[in-house]
Parts: sequence; C-alpha cells; structure tokens
Amino acid sequence: MFFYVFLRSLEFSGDGLFLITCAAATYVAPKSKLTPEVRIFFFNLFMAYVFDMIFVSIVKKIVRRPRPVYNRNHFLTMQVDHWSFPSGHSTRALLVYTTFWLYIPMWRDQSHRSWLPYLQQKLERRVNILNEFVPTAEAILINLIASIVTGWAIATTSSRIILGRHFFCDVIAGALLGVIEAVFAYYFLTIPIGTSEAVHRKITGAFGWVENSTSQIFHGKKLLVHEMAKR
Repeated sequence: MFFYVFLRSLEFSGDGLFLITCAAATYVAPKSKLTPEVRIFFFNLFMAYVFDMIFVSIVKKIVRRPRPVYNRNHFLTMQVDHWSFPSGHSTRALLVYTTFWLYIPMWRDQSHRSWLPYLQQKLERRVNILNEFVPTAEAILINLIASIVTGWAIATTSSRIILGRHFFCDVIAGALLGVIEAVFAYYFLTIPIGTSEAVHRKITGAFGWVENSTSQIFHGKKLLVHEMAKR
C-alpha cells in the first residue's frame, strides 16, 4: 500500500500543470527570497514546461498510440489524454534533470554566495565550519541536491511502467525527448537576466495593485457597515 501511494505521489509530482504552477509560483516569489540567477532559472524552466506540454500533446495526437490494456481500469491522477506515446511524465522528469545539470555552474555559485553563508549564520552557535572545509561543504550540498533530482527523475520515469501507464518504449522516447527539449530551451528559450527582472517587477507590481485594490474595497465596506450601525 505504501509503495503504491509513493508511486502515485510521483505521478502527481510529474504532472505538467503541477510543475508549471510550481515554476511560476517560485518565479513570482518576493524579490528578497531569490537571487536574479535563481529566478531566471525558474522562468526558463516555466517556458520549457509550456513548450513540453504543447509539443508532447502534438506528438501524441499524431501517433495516437493507446495506453496499455492493463491500464484501462486504473484511475489516473490527472489524465489529460488517452494516448501513450511518448510519456509526458518522462519528458518532464528528464527535462528537469537535464536543465538542472545545464545550470550546475549557477548552482555552485549560489551555494558559494548564498546557501553556505546562510547555513553558517544559522549554525554558527552549534557548528563551526572551517574555511578549509568550505569547498567540501559546497560540494556536499550540490551533490545532495543533484542526488535528489536524479533520484526523483529515475523514480518518476520508472513509475510510469510499474503503474501500467506506458509501455517501455514510451518512457525511453519520452526521456530522450526531455533531454532534447531541455537543451533546446536552454539555448533558444532563455531570456537575459535584465528582461527576467523587468518581467518580475511588472508581475509583482500587478499583484501589489490587485492586493491594494482588494484591501481598499473591503476596508470601504467595513466603514460603510460602521456608518450604518451608527444610524
């Protein structure tokens, strides 16, 4: 039972709408929460997800290969279509994996400039990290994150076969397609940091305007209620 729940959680984590929402929500997070480099990573990941969902949907409608017979009575977490080739979860899993490794220089820089100093500050009273050990600590941190991403990608692609959602060749084709999509997005869909920051300011500014307008509307209603109560 636990294994099945685990597989279903992997299925949900690789859903396209879920990943697009996560990437978009992370990108529009407050400016103080993320550096511009990390923010542009999630913007480009968002664009790659959108491209993936459009492209995979087109390929599926062209090939129109039915899902495995033993999958017919299974309830899918979020079934968008009935076609099996290629596996969309596999394309997205390898898309995340490949994109992460393409940005590995940026992650190393983030580890050196942001993450490790933050951990040192939080743990300064408990753990004293020697300067000589800093490169090793950075490598351990990056390798830990890389192991999590790699493990998730392998588990997600494998779960598509174990759950009976796809044939083996669907998963292999999806994985290869995910790698190609990641490389394509990295070289052709990437935007400059300045553009990313300008888009972020526009979006957060719009959110701020909506929040202020909503607050004023409800505040005005409260004042009207108080005036009517006085009468």
